[in-house]
Amino acid sequence: EILFQRLQRSVKIVKSSGIGVSLKSSFAEPFSWFWPGFWGSARRFALIAVSYVGYGAFVRSALPAVVLDECLWWLLSKTQDLFTRKVCALPMILDLVLLPFLDYLHMVPAIFKVALLAFMVYPDHEQSPVLLVLCALAWTGHNCHVTKSTLLE
Repeated sequence: EILFQRLQRSVKIVKSSGIGVSLKSSFAEPFSWFWPGFWGSARRFALIAVSYVGYGAFVRSALPAVVLDECLWWLLSKTQDLFTRKVCALPMILDLVLLPFLDYLHMVPAIFKVALLAFMVYPDHEQSPVLLVLCALAWTGHNCHVTKSTLLE
């Protein structure tokens, strides 16, 4: 889901509930009303900010790891799907344990590289260092959360 789609979804929820109810609920229950829409939009904005404002350092250090992660994710899912449809069903241990682990193992370099940008490069950046550090940390935090949720639950 891209940033625009996430914002549209948030606006639809506010429209259906009404602005008054949405604001009241956001103050009464911020983690169930305010946080999902805010975090969903903020982490998508973080990707845009890091790749636009901090593009030089991002392209030099993190982009190769991010592209490798995305390519391996696609390749692994397509191979698994093709093998299951054309050859035979994979054993449960392979399908439910090993392949998800491998799928997130190649994400580690991307997480590490973006975290290094946040701690080592972006604090000294000439354009919006605070924004870039926060965005890189949001990106890293989201990826760590997704990895933990998938592997441990």
